[in-house]
Amino acid sequence: MNGIVNNLRNKILLFNILIVLPLSLTVYFYLPWCFKALTIKEKGKILSQLHEHATLYLDHSTYDTPMISPIAGQQEKITIEEASSISEITATVEELNNSSQQISGKAEQVAKRSQDVLKTVIDGQHSVHKSIEEFNTIREKVNVIAEHILTLSREAGNLQSLSLELQEIIKSSKA
Repeated sequence: MNGIVNNLRNKILLFNILIVLPLSLTVYFYLPWCFKALTIKEKGKILSQLHEHATLYLDHSTYDTPMISPIAGQQEKITIEEASSISEITATVEELNNSSQQISGKAEQVAKRSQDVLKTVIDGQHSVHKSIEEFNTIREKVNVIAEHILTLSREAGNLQSLSLELQEIIKSSKA
């Protein structure tokens, strides 16, 4: 009888190592990213099917021995708990994936707004630079006009001096 129990333990251990563990890891790591379209319900269905196959395997390996049935029941309970845990982990990973997608979307929006603000700042800088250039052009023109006014003022002063001299010459020639 002890040999049958050990044989069953070995089969259960072998089943867990060869089937349950790789499938659990596949479900945990592979399904959330490769099968994003799967809902939690569909993933639960996959896990239920895995559980059914595990139960069939255990049913075929028990030989209807009274001592093996409790062990198989315990193993079935453990398998169900593992499937439930994997389902919860899958749901959590799916939620994290959704959250990260939302965060990524918000980050893209912030980056676009930052680029828009940067473009506005650059346009503002160009406008200020252009205004400064136009102000400098106006200042240069004002300086040129001021020089012309100064030159005209000097010439007007010279003309006035000449006019006064001419009047004195005219007065002295009349006398």
